[in-house]
Amino acid sequence: MLNGSKWKELPVIASFDSQGHVKLLYLRINGERYEVLTCTDQGALGTYHVYDVTVENYGRTVPVRLAFWPDTMVWCYSIDCI
Repeated sequence: MLNGSKWKELPVIASFDSQGHVKLLYLRINGERYEVLTCTDQGALGTYHVYDVTVENYGRTVPVRLAFWPDTMVWCYSIDCI
């Protein structure tokens, strides 16, 4: 799944809205906790879903691309974004 790719696993805290859409709340990258400010579902690409989110990092808004594999419940971030 992740071999040879640009993705790295990370823990997230997520919820769902009343229509069943994912609502990302927090994520942790390299031991740092980030609050998710915005989240845009970019849709499914094969076996995973892509999300573009923004997080606050010391007063700056930073974009992060996430991927979610529903079959294994694994979240990852693109190392190209951090």
